[in-house]
Amino acid sequence: PASYFSQWNAVIINIYSVRNNEEGLIGRVSGNGAYGERPKFGGTFNLSIRNKKLSAYANFSSNHSYNAEQTSLLTDVNYLGEQVLSDMHAERRPYMGLHSGEVGIDYDLTNRITIGLAFSGFNRDWKMSARAVTDRESSLSGNSREITDSYEVNQLSRFVSNFHMQHRFSPSTQLFIDYDNIQFNRDNPTEYDVSFLENGVEVDQVEFLSSSATHLDIHVL
Repeated sequence: PASYFSQWNAVIINIYSVRNNEEGLIGRVSGNGAYGERPKFGGTFNLSIRNKKLSAYANFSSNHSYNAEQTSLLTDVNYLGEQVLSDMHAERRPYMGLHSGEVGIDYDLTNRITIGLAFSGFNRDWKMSARAVTDRESSLSGNSREITDSYEVNQLSRFVSNFHMQHRFSPSTQLFIDYDNIQFNRDNPTEYDVSFLENGVEVDQVEFLSSSATHLDIHVL
């Protein structure tokens, strides 16, 4: 985007140790970033290894995005002889973090039996602090101000674990055993603090909280 005047994307290191098409080690680390009013950056890591009896991999990524948003609204209303001029200005500073990873391994116990484990996870971390200030000028009741401060969190995570086994009785007859556990979590707490002022004097203040949460634990065999 045009608001970001500095951006970079670079591969830091690559690792290769391959002896043939079936065996070897491959790794890669990369990073990216941009900076304008607030920064954005992230990176990935990938690794895989294979030999005659073992196959394993690991992949991880993490990305962070900081933003700043501003909104202004000016209204002038005349109703039943009262003229009200309203000037609202809001500033929001959201943050988004996206993190994911997966690890897996397969091992040949014998020429006929292979067992494996796999784990994967995803986490989205969204947070935002915001302030909205509304100034009103009334031809009848004078000046007033409303200040709303809020802080919101929205966290979403998913974790999956897997165990699998394969037994090859013959090229046409095989037995598969597969077990999965899936865990899902979502948490969304929010805090509000609202202050009311009339002619520069605070006349009232309200604080309240809201929250929602979801948890799922699923087993599949």
